[in-house]
Amino acid sequence: MGRLYLIRHGETDSNKSFRFQGQTDIELNEKGLAQAELLAEHFKTIRLDAVYSSSLTRARQTAAPLAAVHGLEVQPVEDIKEIAFGKWEGLTYNQINDAGLGQIDEFFKNPALCHVPGGENFTDVAARVEPFFKRCLAEMDEKDIAVVSHGGIIRVLLCLFLGVDLNKIWNFSVGNCSTTTLAKWRGYNTVLECTNETYYLR
Repeated sequence: MGRLYLIRHGETDSNKSFRFQGQTDIELNEKGLAQAELLAEHFKTIRLDAVYSSSLTRARQTAAPLAAVHGLEVQPVEDIKEIAFGKWEGLTYNQINDAGLGQIDEFFKNPALCHVPGGENFTDVAARVEPFFKRCLAEMDEKDIAVVSHGGIIRVLLCLFLGVDLNKIWNFSVGNCSTTTLAKWRGYNTVLECTNETYYLR
């Protein structure tokens, strides 16, 4: 039985102030670095054969202690970077709304099709992450894998796995440094074992 652990990066200052980060390369804050250490401690006795990470710094900083406790190297993957938020990056919801920078309410109602100005929609994101996701599912026949990425990416992967409309992505809660686990049972059936686990952070 193989497992695929989908892990969101730890907290950043932009998370704390509810700013859209997207593909802006932001580091973890002090709390986020502490979360990454707690995550690694939690996984100390859990088998891992590979650790993949978004190429963005906040994800790689979260993945580094996790990989280190297993003597593994973090393998960066460009395709699992967060959704590109274009002109919204670095701004809060109210700033975007007040500046008239696109239909932000529509983005939350219809994320599959609503393009962020200068950025992506979640249909674009699904197209770029799906090949990597399929590769991970195939590797689960022999390996236990951690993938450290972003809230938007994990929500998209859950939609792809469950066959759910991408417009339902906001129905999934994905906290900072949370773990969502897929498990392959007896080599033929993959199940969603748990979502948004954060108990190890407490």
